[in-house]
Amino acid sequence: MAREHFIGSGYTMAENQPFGGTCVPGLIRENPQRNLSWASGFASQMARCKGFYSLRILVRRSVYLRSGTQLPGPRFNHLKFTLNTLYNRLLRSNFWPTNAS
Repeated sequence: MAREHFIGSGYTMAENQPFGGTCVPGLIRENPQRNLSWASGFASQMARCKGFYSLRILVRRSVYLRSGTQLPGPRFNHLKFTLNTLYNRLLRSNFWPTNAS
């Protein structure tokens, strides 16, 4: 679903490049229903996880930043919209169960 969504939104993509797999913080592996503040500065670790799915999306800086700056570029809002709509599509599809066991 994610692949089709990004391609349909005008992006090119590659799977498992430059990395394969996802990073899942230990706190989430222990309790997938926990509501974490992602700005808390915890260290991510690679691990197999049960009870939930994860998706890693890496975006080249040139897609969302102005060249040579840390300022949003002309495609920033399109990327933000694309990510938000993907998230909402995944929720509506019941891809991520709300009651993980």
